Amino acid sequence: MTFLSPIAGLIAAAVTIPLLALLYFLKLRRRPVRVSSNMLWESAVRDLQVNAPFKMLRFSWLLILQLLALALLLIAFARPAIDGGPPASAGLIIVIDNSASMSAPAGDDAAGPTRLEEAKSQAIELLDRLSRRTAIRIRPSVFDDEPHGGSAGAGEAMIITFAHDARIVTNFTSDRTALRRAIEGIEPTDQPADFEALLRLVEAQILRAGDEHIAQERVVLFSDGALRRTQRGRMLGVGGADFRFIRIGPDPDAPRDNIGIVAMSARRDYEDPGVVRLFARLQNAGADPVEASVRLTLDGEPIGVRTIRVPGASNEAPGEAPATFELRTMSGGLAALSIRRTDMLASDNEAALLITPPTAPRILLVRPDLRTEADSLADGLLRRALEEIAGAEPDVVNGDGYERLAGQRDGLAPYDMVIFDRVRPGAPPPLPTLSFGATIPGTGLGLVDPHQDDPEAARGSSRFLSWRRTNPLLRNVGLDPVVISRSRIITLPGETGDPGPDADGDTPGRRGIVATPLAIGPDGPLLASIEDGSLTRVVVAFPLARSTWALQPSFVIFMSNVVERLTTPGDGGAGRGFTTTEAAPVAAASGVDRVRVTGPISFEARVTADADDRLRAVVGPIPRAGVYLVEGAAAGDRILPVNLVSPHESAIATSDTVEVAGRSARSASLGDAAPREIWHWFVMVAFALLMIEWLFFAMRTKV
Repeated sequence: MTFLSPIAGLIAAAVTIPLLALLYFLKLRRRPVRVSSNMLWESAVRDLQVNAPFKMLRFSWLLILQLLALALLLIAFARPAIDGGPPASAGLIIVIDNSASMSAPAGDDAAGPTRLEEAKSQAIELLDRLSRRTAIRIRPSVFDDEPHGGSAGAGEAMIITFAHDARIVTNFTSDRTALRRAIEGIEPTDQPADFEALLRLVEAQILRAGDEHIAQERVVLFSDGALRRTQRGRMLGVGGADFRFIRIGPDPDAPRDNIGIVAMSARRDYEDPGVVRLFARLQNAGADPVEASVRLTLDGEPIGVRTIRVPGASNEAPGEAPATFELRTMSGGLAALSIRRTDMLASDNEAALLITPPTAPRILLVRPDLRTEADSLADGLLRRALEEIAGAEPDVVNGDGYERLAGQRDGLAPYDMVIFDRVRPGAPPPLPTLSFGATIPGTGLGLVDPHQDDPEAARGSSRFLSWRRTNPLLRNVGLDPVVISRSRIITLPGETGDPGPDADGDTPGRRGIVATPLAIGPDGPLLASIEDGSLTRVVVAFPLARSTWALQPSFVIFMSNVVERLTTPGDGGAGRGFTTTEAAPVAAASGVDRVRVTGPISFEARVTADADDRLRAVVGPIPRAGVYLVEGAAAGDRILPVNLVSPHESAIATSDTVEVAGRSARSASLGDAAPREIWHWFVMVAFALLMIEWLFFAMRTKV
């Protein structure tokens, strides 16, 4: 047994014991009275009322009982405790879990303190229990260069927090004020807990102390116990030190009311890249099904609200349900999902993605040298349309220049698509293509003149008779006014994808190629698309100079559809977002040496030049979820959505055991980690003695 407040007990004893004894040294000042007999007055000498000093101290059971009761009260005032903590000479490592689930309520009351607040309160109480039985001495930091014994000195403690990573808040010290301030300054995070990172840090600190001091160290973990471990990490320990785990939060079987967004992504539609579909997964930590209202906004403007029924959790896993939204945007924006209900964890009720607009396509135009005025006019109209669509003029080469690029390693890597104007390449490029008046070898498509045996008919003109208006390539495209002079038609391979003849050359088609006629003239297909594996190729049967199409508004619309369809990564990631465990690379504006990040928390990050001399800042990982603005960043990197999206943390589970070094450590009480105070027992015994003393006094004074 130890005393947590021995000085206070001694001071109280020095004051109260002499006062009690003084009452028994005093004697009565009696008034003479004449009586007929003194037989009834024999007990008067034992009268306990005192009027004047002094007399010899006589044995009295009342005095003994009162001294015993007073002694018990004084012992209680000194705060006696059964020693459950580390030896007085040992060091103490206090570990506090500040991961996302620790922001859930510590009890059943949603308005009550969080688990982190409860953990900090118990950690401070642990310090208070230990502080009065140990000497006060400041120990140098374990990172100091000056030599020291390595182990913690008498009464010293270290504070460590962990979420995504573990960090030392304060090194070993016996300065209780500094330790208390360090605990009070621990902030919550929205990061998942990495228990293995904590064990590696703790083990490193303990092994630094040396083998002879390991047994003296004690590690006390304050956590809800819901800590994931990998198979390899299950063997990590704390270097042989004594480990105690104190569970924070409700019982593992207690009901949990929480619906969280645990996954979110965005994809552009493969057929129509202007359509963005958002996919989210909701998780229910409770046992009962819940209907949750989910709202989608784009740049703060409401897009839609859906009610999602999420099934209850089973013994094996939480309940899950998908949520899908669709919106149309080419310019992009901030898409935010929010669950419109109050539950036990707020940080997983929202998630956001920055919908990125398609990047400006890089186009290579391959054409022969211009020979006629009509060719020059058509070429100018084509290049002007591409400049309006792509935001920059395409790179232009002739057929020989293209073959040189294609023959180089990564020669075509800078481009997103190739447009062949009356040029047939020697081999199909590994990029999407658009061809005017030529085909691509190996596709099975060919160009034939339907009037090669009728010169008079070959000199006539033709028009489009029908086209697939629902196809994304011909969306909003009207072909009625287009007049075509001396056009050839496209020959297609077999409908099943079998290779067919290549009438524009001698290269046979490959298997797996599917051709679709898009527009039909009087004699056959004039426009077709080819699905060549993951690539799309579009073939126009006639050169632009032999038609009026380049002069029609529908041509610009057609080119816009083709460029959008062929260069936008359909069915690919269209959203940019980060989790609370990821660092975000941010492109900095010119002349900026630091960027400032503002949001749920604010901080600055230094700008450095990468290997390509581009100015970048690495931001994060950011521990709190939310939308952040980056001052000093380039235009596309000024918004950073940061999300929790962690199924494990959204489960807000608790556990009575944690696994350390292959063994399960069960949750203990605070008294097992520190002296357990028993002063209330002494108060109860003292109260019982006072009752006995009162009864004894009443019996003595009864006449």
